[in-house]
Amino acid sequence: MDTAAKHHHDAVVKKTLATGAYVLGFALALPAFFFGLGNILDSLVNPLFLSTAAAKSLGYALFVFGWGCIITAVFNLGRIGKGLPASSVPPRTLVDRGIYRFSRHPIYLGASMCFLGASLIVCSFWNVLLGWPLFTWFFFAYAQRVEEPVLETRFGREYRNYRRYVPLIWSFPFRKILIHSAGRLLDRLSSWINRPLIWRHRQHFLFIGYGLWVGTGVMMGLVALNIFLMAEGISARHIHWLLIVLTLSALSGSRFVSMLVYRVLERCGLRRAWFRVGFVSWGVLAAALLSGLFFQVLTGRSPYLWFDAVFTSLMLSHFFGRLGCLFYGCCYGRETTSALHIRYSDPRLKAVREARVMSQSLYPTQLLSALYGMLIFATILPLWTFMGFQVGVPGALCFILYGTFRFTEEWYRYQKKLVLNTFSPAQLICLALVLIGMVQLVLVLPVSDTGFHDPIFSLLTIEDLLHRLHFVVPAALGLLTTFLFSYHKHEIGRWGKDK
Repeated sequence: MDTAAKHHHDAVVKKTLATGAYVLGFALALPAFFFGLGNILDSLVNPLFLSTAAAKSLGYALFVFGWGCIITAVFNLGRIGKGLPASSVPPRTLVDRGIYRFSRHPIYLGASMCFLGASLIVCSFWNVLLGWPLFTWFFFAYAQRVEEPVLETRFGREYRNYRRYVPLIWSFPFRKILIHSAGRLLDRLSSWINRPLIWRHRQHFLFIGYGLWVGTGVMMGLVALNIFLMAEGISARHIHWLLIVLTLSALSGSRFVSMLVYRVLERCGLRRAWFRVGFVSWGVLAAALLSGLFFQVLTGRSPYLWFDAVFTSLMLSHFFGRLGCLFYGCCYGRETTSALHIRYSDPRLKAVREARVMSQSLYPTQLLSALYGMLIFATILPLWTFMGFQVGVPGALCFILYGTFRFTEEWYRYQKKLVLNTFSPAQLICLALVLIGMVQLVLVLPVSDTGFHDPIFSLLTIEDLLHRLHFVVPAALGLLTTFLFSYHKHEIGRWGKDK
């Protein structure tokens, strides 16, 4: 075999292997992961059976429709673009005809419909409720933040024009009106954000519009945690100590991680890192995990019970805290041409100070993060309230759901992608969270003897809540958090005075 033939043979082998890896990963492994997650949850808690004839008929219709989209899209790619839906053999020309007139990613749309249809056919409650939304969220976020930049580089202005007129998922009636209305609401929100509520006395500043949201989140989360622990029979005295230790350790942990980030990324000294304003949510997560040991020593109960209560409550705190980030200008998104964006123009907001993104259109990542935090809380709370859970399931669910949502959100964040120029360090942490949650569901809980959470409504009445629920400690800790997150000295953007 001569050299040219050998190179051609090697290229064919590489393309074949790359295409096979793509098919195995995206067409088999990831769908199987999300579908398997739903089946595991069905085996642990299955509060609803979708076994009606109508649900199954709808499932078959969606399954057929999904395969129709996939086959049509692959045919269009091969016939018009002379390629396949794989990075190893991409289309040579932009495909903007056929089914691609209605959706930029009809293959992912078809896969989503197949997933939902299969979930209805096998009567899987959790795949309909969680598996399908997670599957759809992940793949369309991947398409928008990973695949589309490559297509824009390859086809340039032609693809930008195509993207302007063809929707990400599918055209539907009144789509432009809804997007325009949502864009107007975000414009109004941007005007509120750019009038920050700040109190100043000489060199002392209180960024009240930031601290109040975070303090409210802490108070609401602690109230929810109080209720969960009351339902498990934990005494009021122990609950108060747990709330205090959790809050103080979370504040300390978030500051410590913030200092670590400044030292590593900006290579600044310890003193300078200490005086920089910053709280990083990963420190809160670490503190919640470590406080499980204190819970076990104090109460003699399983730390899984603590993890269930505290991580579910943290999702409620997360909602308010991310709204605080929105009004402070931190955790901001990347620049976008989408109608759904926010803008920062006040120089005191962190996005302007830090990244100089004055009046640029940015993805509203903080709002997105707040919404999925509330979604997780609103998913777990009613099931726990009325159906109960095996101990360990709510905590594992929070890990998996938060990790998956946060992983995709990071593609829209203004963050450096340090791993393979595609993934941020936070995304690796998210993958670890998902893995921990899956291991807990698959390996730990089926063989553990951790017990069962009874439905909350059967254990606590309104009279119990009115007489036993104390707001003094959560309110005091919320006020402390409000002050710590609000306070700046000498300059907005500094934690103290640099010398």
